Amino acid sequence: MFVVADAETIRARVHDKYVGELVVRQLATADLLVVSKTDLIDDTQQNEVRMFLHELVPDARIAKSVLGDLPTDVLLGIRETQTTANLQVVAACSSNRRDHSHRFATCHFVSEQPFSEERLRTALNSLPDTVLRVKGLLYLQGGNARSTVLQLVGKRWSLEPGPPWKEGNRLTALVAIGVAGLLDTEQVEGAFTAALADEYPSS
Repeated sequence: MFVVADAETIRARVHDKYVGELVVRQLATADLLVVSKTDLIDDTQQNEVRMFLHELVPDARIAKSVLGDLPTDVLLGIRETQTTANLQVVAACSSNRRDHSHRFATCHFVSEQPFSEERLRTALNSLPDTVLRVKGLLYLQGGNARSTVLQLVGKRWSLEPGPPWKEGNRLTALVAIGVAGLLDTEQVEGAFTAALADEYPSS
């Protein structure tokens, strides 16, 4: 659940006697809070707004947006037509080189070794708050016939059946997105590496 909060007015709206209760209820539903219009306030005010929202909705991840600009990768999911072949990810962690590179970083994880589902669930539940979004097609242990789609927004995540594997093309390819300068790519990559199964299953 994505909720957009106006950086310039959100604190006043929360305390408004007419709409404050409604605003708080809306904020409380958020997995990801997108703070908009941050270009209209200074850095000190931005930090105050962020702390205010974190205290109000401690379980939500927070991202800021300038002039409504936010990477579509943060908002959109895996399309049914996507496969590991056209995700075009690389087996490395790197900064996002698109126009959003100054504000967001990505960590790409690729592996031919399947995940242990139990370990993966533990890893997803333990990711730091600086991870805003994770999505991709996964190779789970025992999933030799069909991929699994991972979607994570904030602290909520799901594993759903994905498209069938093509012959010899079983491969995990996922991307984690976070705030530039705060996303610990080594920690994220380490968490997913630790979630891999000990042994390759038989074909």
